[in-house]
Amino acid sequence: MNIPLSSRMMNLALSLPKSRKLELEADYIGLLLMAKACYDPRTSFEVERRINHGSKAPPEYFSTHPNMESRVVQLKEKMPEALRIFNQCQASSSWAFSRFQ
Repeated sequence: MNIPLSSRMMNLALSLPKSRKLELEADYIGLLLMAKACYDPRTSFEVERRINHGSKAPPEYFSTHPNMESRVVQLKEKMPEALRIFNQCQASSSWAFSRFQ
């Protein structure tokens, strides 16, 4: 399969950056859903480490997915929001659970 250079350049310039942005957005949504479900969002760092353990990813510029460092940076930036949601969930769960004891 011989893909013209112009098509490959368009893919690098237009499609891949959008795809990486969507992947980071999915990571953010997943972090918030995790917190809303009363799972500790700090475990997301361990999940990311396990997923990427030993993998040889291409440079981010050539990939549809952000590299691990980009994902961890975003997770750290969004963590205060996720922890606030998680703590609210924990408080409401503790209250609800205490009513049935």
